[in-house]
Amino acid sequence: MRHTRIFLTVYGLTLLYFVTLPLWSQAFVIPSLMLSTLSFFLFAWFHGKAMWGWQRSTLLLIIAFVVGWTMEAIGIRTGWPFGPYHYTSKLPPQILHVPIPVLMAWYMMAYTSLAMIRAWSADLPSTRIARAWEIAAATFALTAWDVIMDPLMVAGGHWVWEIKGAYFGIPVQNYLGWMLTGAVMYTLYTLLEQTLPAPPPAAEGTYQPLVAYALTWLGNVGVALLQGMGGVAVAGFFAMGGFVVLGVGHYLAHQAS
Repeated sequence: MRHTRIFLTVYGLTLLYFVTLPLWSQAFVIPSLMLSTLSFFLFAWFHGKAMWGWQRSTLLLIIAFVVGWTMEAIGIRTGWPFGPYHYTSKLPPQILHVPIPVLMAWYMMAYTSLAMIRAWSADLPSTRIARAWEIAAATFALTAWDVIMDPLMVAGGHWVWEIKGAYFGIPVQNYLGWMLTGAVMYTLYTLLEQTLPAPPPAAEGTYQPLVAYALTWLGNVGVALLQGMGGVAVAGFFAMGGFVVLGVGHYLAHQAS
C-alpha cells in the first residue's frame, strides 16, 4: 500500500496549503486544487485495486463517471435533480459543460465513502439487509461531504447557483439530488460487482479511506473558518464528523478485540 500512503500524504499537504493560505502566495490555488483532486483520485484508484481487485475498482470508476456525468449533464440543462446551476471556466477541461475534475471527484468520494463503510461492516453476514445498510450509510456519508464542500466551491467561483437556496445560498434540493445520485451509484455497483471475481484477501490499509475522509473533514472545516464561513464550518463539522467519530470508534474496538 506504499502508493496509497504517498497519494494520501500529497492530498494532506494540499489541504494544509489551503488551511494556511494566508502564509503563502495565492497564485497556486488552482494548481493546488488540481493536485489535490488528482492525488485523491489516485489514492482511491490504487486503494480500490488493492482492496477489491482492479475489475471491481474499475467497475465503480465507470459507474461513478457515467452516473455522475449523466446527472450533472441533466442537472445543468434542466435543474433536476440538484437545482438550477452551472459551472464556470475555473474547472477545465469540460465534457458538455461538465468538468472532468468533477467526474474524478465523484469517483474518489464515492469510493472513499463506500470503502469506509465497508470497513465497519466487514464482519456482518452478506445479506440483502446488510447490503442495503451499506448503500444507505455510504449515500449519507457521500452527501455529508457536500454539506461543507458546496458552499466552499461556490465561494471560490467554481460553480454558480441560479437561485438563492435556503442553505447558505444553496437549494436543499441539491442534497436530495446527491442522495439520489449516490443511491443509484451504489445500488448499481452492489448488483454488478457480484458478477466479477471475488476480491483479494484483505490487505493492510483497510482504514485508510477513513483517514482520507477525516483529512477532508478537517481540511474543509479549517478552510471554512479561514474564509469566515463559521456556519458552514459548524454544519460540516457535525455532518462529516459523525462518520469520522463512528469510524474511529470502530477502529479502536477492532484493535482491542
